[in-house]
Amino acid sequence: MPTVFEQGRAAAVYHRPSSADMTGAWSSRGAQKGIASQLFNTSDDKALEQAAKLLRVIPCCGQSRVLVSPPFKGTRAVPHPREVKKRLGVEMVAIADGRYDEVMATVDNAAAEARAQKWMKQAKRIVEPTREDVVKAGRASLTLDG
Repeated sequence: MPTVFEQGRAAAVYHRPSSADMTGAWSSRGAQKGIASQLFNTSDDKALEQAAKLLRVIPCCGQSRVLVSPPFKGTRAVPHPREVKKRLGVEMVAIADGRYDEVMATVDNAAAEARAQKWMKQAKRIVEPTREDVVKAGRASLTLDG
């Protein structure tokens, strides 16, 4: 088994194709041992950047909090906020019903517009959200900042 799989942790494997390709060996070895792995079999160096981004997700979860309006319904696999914390490191914070809306209503309209304008100006391209959606997201962002 390749060293990368010895610890039993999820892995992203970046592999530059060659004429004597052993691509299948990488992905199947991890899968056979029940290890989550993603193979990036490409000569496109941007894929390496994508693989690195994926590997940062779980460590960042340990620094995250998610606001939850009770009742927390969860899933069959993760029925309770304690399980989310245990599995992903994300802290689920219960907020009183309606409290988030109350705080969001106090955000200055001009500030929400300014935040939205800044984001839209920095965007390479806006595909889906409407301006109104971006302003709502700006308002939510300011709510969480305060």
